[in-house]
Amino acid sequence: MALFMVIGPLGFFFLAIAMVYVGLVARQRECGRAENAYRTQLQLRAAAIDSLLGTLPTGDTALDAARSEVLAASEQAVLAASPDRFSFEEGHLANAIEVLVGRAAKLPAVQNDHDYAASRRELLITDARLTTARRSRRRAYAEYECACDAFPGVLFSGILGFKPMSYDQPSLASHLPQ
Repeated sequence: MALFMVIGPLGFFFLAIAMVYVGLVARQRECGRAENAYRTQLQLRAAAIDSLLGTLPTGDTALDAARSEVLAASEQAVLAASPDRFSFEEGHLANAIEVLVGRAAKLPAVQNDHDYAASRRELLITDARLTTARRSRRRAYAEYECACDAFPGVLFSGILGFKPMSYDQPSLASHLPQ
């Protein structure tokens, strides 16, 4: 009977550790999946922007300037490290695209171009998917943080090698337990 009184609480303790570990691993994997989906959508958006720019005629000074602004804003949005900086760059990119589309819409060669219309639709769809992927990424990171900070995860996450991650840290590699 005394042996059972010692083994019972120890068994419960190890079971709790195993449950926390499995939960944290699942949340961490979800962060990885969300990160991959987000990066894929960023790449697809870059391709959609390139496709849109490829359908536009060259030689119009205002349109060429708008094209250059979109390319520069797109690069800055990809390179932005923090969420605040990224939001600023995303807004800048959206504005640059709207200026480009507005200038392109005035050109007769673009008004009836089916390739341009298809590229514009693809960009709009890709932007919507990117927004969804960004939300999923934020949610996955928040759930992981909650799992690490809430009881019983707060007791075992550090011991098990799970480090805090935040949304603005772009790489998961440094946070995986060894």
